[in-house]
Amino acid sequence: MARSKKKGLFFPEFFYRLACLTDRYIKLFNRAPFIPFIFTKFAFSVYNGKKFIQVPLTDYTLLHRLGEFSLTRSPHIAKKKKKQLKRKKQNKQNVSTKKK
Repeated sequence: MARSKKKGLFFPEFFYRLACLTDRYIKLFNRAPFIPFIFTKFAFSVYNGKKFIQVPLTDYTLLHRLGEFSLTRSPHIAKKKKKQLKRKKQNKQNVSTKKK
């Protein structure tokens, strides 16, 4: 269910205070808040369940949620493809060393 338009965008007030006090990435565990227009110059580190992912804020990221830019799942690559990729890398290295 979507958030009511009457309530407005969700962004806790203490994030404003944190942003004003620090110059570095601001570490957040909450992925739900929207990114308001004020934060174009700042950058956040959002926790995805395993590590903090740095999210620099640009014009593209405004009015999106912070969680949209910190993926929680890694892409799945089948074992066959992994072997093929390794072979290609090895072949490229062998060819480059032979040319020298």
